[in-house]
Amino acid sequence: MKTLIFSLAAGLYLATTGVLARPIDLGEDPARTLAGKDLPAEDARIEKARRWLKQIAEVTGESEEQVAASAMKLARFLYDALKERALPLEALEGMAAQAGAGRSLSDLTSGYFNARRQAADKSHAGAMRLLTGQ
Repeated sequence: MKTLIFSLAAGLYLATTGVLARPIDLGEDPARTLAGKDLPAEDARIEKARRWLKQIAEVTGESEEQVAASAMKLARFLYDALKERALPLEALEGMAAQAGAGRSLSDLTSGYFNARRQAADKSHAGAMRLLTGQ
C-alpha cells in the first residue's frame, strides 16, 4: 500500500513539475548520449547501452528513442525525488534488469525507482542487488 501511495505521489510530482514535459536531447546516437558523449566510439559502455535499449524496446514495444528518453528522465527524477545522483546508464541498466515479457516501460522505470528508494544506501549497486535478488 505504501508503494502504491508513493508511486501515485511520484506520478503527481512528475506531472505537476513539468519533468515529463522537459525536452530530452538524445543527439544522433541515443546509446552514446546515455553512456557519455565524451567516451570513445569503441567504449564497451556504449555497446551495453545499445544492447539494453534494443532489449527494452523489444519487450515494451516502445522505440529505442522513447526508452532512452525515459532513462534520462528517470535519472533526473531520482535526483529530484531522492536527492541521489543517478546516471542515465544506471537507470537504463536497472530497467534492462527487469525487462521481461509483459512488462511496460512504466513498470521498468517505476521498478528501478522503487529499488533505488528501498536500497539501504539508495545506490545503484544496492538497487541492482534488490532487482537481481543477490
